[in-house]
Amino acid sequence: MRDTGALDAIGRPDNTTDGSWQLYDGGPGLNAIAFQGRPDISLADKFFYVRYGESERRFARIDNDEKSAESDWRLVDINDPLDIWSKDSADSPVPYQWAGASNSPQLQADGSREYIPQLVMGWVKRVLDRVNPYEARFSDFANNDSPSVISSMLQQAGAPYIGNVALNSDKDVIEGVGLIQLYETVLNRARALTLDVDNPSEGANQALLLAATRLAMLYEILGREAYTDANIPTVVVSPGSELAATAPFVFPFQNQVASAGHEELALLRGTDFLKAYPVYNRLIWNYVKGLGEAAYNANYAVWDINVDGFIDEFDAAELYPQGHGDAWGHLLSASKMHHTLLTAPGFDWLARSEFYSLLDNVIPADYLDEKSFTRIAVAKARTGKEVVRATYRQAYTADPDGQWQGYADSADPARAWGVSEWSHRAGQAAYFDWVVGNALVPEQAEDPSASGLDKIDRQVNQKELGELATAYVEIQTVLDDANSGSNPLGLDPDAVTFDIDGRFLDGRLWERSTHFEQVYDRAITAGQNALHALQFASQAQQQLRRLNGDTVELQRDAIKQDISFRNRLIEIFGTPYEGTIGPGQIYPEGYTGPDTLLYLYIDQVDPEALIPESPSGSNSGSTLRLVRLRGNLEDHRNSLNSLDFNSDIRGVAGKFDAASFTDVFNDLYLTDSPEPIDLGTSNLSIEVPVVETGDYAFQADEDWGRRGAYGRIQTTLNEMLAAEIELEIAVDAYSEYVAGLEILNERISLQVNLLEGKQSTRQRVQGGRDHPAGSSIPHHCGQGVT
Repeated sequence: MRDTGALDAIGRPDNTTDGSWQLYDGGPGLNAIAFQGRPDISLADKFFYVRYGESERRFARIDNDEKSAESDWRLVDINDPLDIWSKDSADSPVPYQWAGASNSPQLQADGSREYIPQLVMGWVKRVLDRVNPYEARFSDFANNDSPSVISSMLQQAGAPYIGNVALNSDKDVIEGVGLIQLYETVLNRARALTLDVDNPSEGANQALLLAATRLAMLYEILGREAYTDANIPTVVVSPGSELAATAPFVFPFQNQVASAGHEELALLRGTDFLKAYPVYNRLIWNYVKGLGEAAYNANYAVWDINVDGFIDEFDAAELYPQGHGDAWGHLLSASKMHHTLLTAPGFDWLARSEFYSLLDNVIPADYLDEKSFTRIAVAKARTGKEVVRATYRQAYTADPDGQWQGYADSADPARAWGVSEWSHRAGQAAYFDWVVGNALVPEQAEDPSASGLDKIDRQVNQKELGELATAYVEIQTVLDDANSGSNPLGLDPDAVTFDIDGRFLDGRLWERSTHFEQVYDRAITAGQNALHALQFASQAQQQLRRLNGDTVELQRDAIKQDISFRNRLIEIFGTPYEGTIGPGQIYPEGYTGPDTLLYLYIDQVDPEALIPESPSGSNSGSTLRLVRLRGNLEDHRNSLNSLDFNSDIRGVAGKFDAASFTDVFNDLYLTDSPEPIDLGTSNLSIEVPVVETGDYAFQADEDWGRRGAYGRIQTTLNEMLAAEIELEIAVDAYSEYVAGLEILNERISLQVNLLEGKQSTRQRVQGGRDHPAGSSIPHHCGQGVT
């Protein structure tokens, strides 16, 4: 293992003697390693090779202290067909090849092959790679009911950084903070572990530079958006819009600033009236109930993004998290990311390309840190030049007595927002950035034969460095014009336009035209050209507006599709009980999705009537058990993905034919172990009550409350329970009917027996009358015979 570097200079461990390659781990039976615990290893990118052989031969004749001896290994020449990989004796070296990247080895022009090590990307690069503006931040859509569909870079950048945010994989953290907050937290964490402790390694320096460049690019986007906004002061409206007639005299931030000129300056360098987080010195969303509100809505295409039925400041705050304007401040923050590192003791700017591991292929990639620095410096100098010009236009006076004061900030000298102060500020910044930009890269590449990404010299920044020098000259020109008393157009106040065509003046062509008429006609033509240019720009802006509208529709469709998917799940699983949602419960606070864990629980309304005993009597008394819910969410998600939402509820239950619901529930979700089983970070561990109601459902705890909505599962379970209750009632009625029949039969039998006794007695009496001599009737019975 070693720090990353140019592929043509790193060499292999067996032919490098500078000690750059270090053995990380080794030994018999080793088939996996973990890079962890040490910031110098885990934060920065690392190259590594692996090699292995049969342990019987590798360690048969060496002690533990000699395992790394190169004499015990033999590099196999893959170009030599006679070098066969056969099982040698224990005393022979172990044959091997260097196992590195998937695209290793590389065939060279001379027929040889060059090995390429595998790349372990550092923590900084992995975080920036996983959370980026180009992909969905949270890709686990199955277990989350609100996937992010943000496409605006302004929304991606998010609110300003005010403190470190939590670095975990929770969805609310990943999608609830902007990239600026997240990236600056990563940069601060990496710096605290390296640069603030000791002189960092080359790899750590490169990781810090990568994070700083990514942050600078986000601030650059904000700055360029504000700069473009300032240079398009008109309100862009759709053709036929009611605002079309008012566009010439309204502007988006009317009622917040005095004029369109003040708006331009505020968009370029912010305001001196501070607002609260997250706007600060920028222009706040214009919902102050004035004429500018309609223009603001139309110009910035604000829509009901939070779907609350209103278009207001809350929607604008989501679309433009940092407000509007302050191009200079954003670009200053961008350049500060690099300047802060350059002024830190121990930091060394390494002008070189990066490496990236894509499908185990190690490929060079240049994130152009040096070019980003100079590009941001040019944008900042250009913004400073526009600030100086706009300030001069606003402060200009034709009175000679007011022209020789330097146009300083007389309102607040400490603020220093005059022409001379901004000229000094912007000019010195441009000069300083020009010096640093030249110093970042060598005048000529170290290797004259290098090409492509490996060729890094001053030629890379030649265009940007030239623009920096030009911007400095233009700033100086504006200040010189102010010192000489010229107007903002660079002309003497008493200058008169002498662009006269003498042929029209003396009437030699067509008709005679005076000086004034010629200038007037040209002014009209220039105005018409400006109007046509504005219409052309408006068409381009409308095209961008239509693209933005398509994006909005895509977001709305995604939200609708997500809600539909969630509702379809709720139709099957129902919603959770109120008592299972909240801190420390099964579902997090605010959860509105389906109950995909406790869907087999139903209410206990009347225990005597609604909870029948199972036929076997095993659940008599509804015994209560407290078990730990361990629910492997990954397995559960896979089971959800296999469901057919168009099937009957019996189809959902059909996969449990081999066992009862109780057995499946116990096997998949429950364990009687007093300690939770650690199955990974995606598992739950919480005690839930289990009161069985037959072989198909469980009784919900009375403290849980009620479900917000019942799904087909709960409806079917309740129907099964109701059917069983009806069956029990029918059985009881039948038993009662049978018992009544038995009683009636017994009464009939008694009546029959009584009648038979009476008949027998009657026959005997009758017989005595017929034969008195032969009869012997007791004296005490004769009195009752008639």
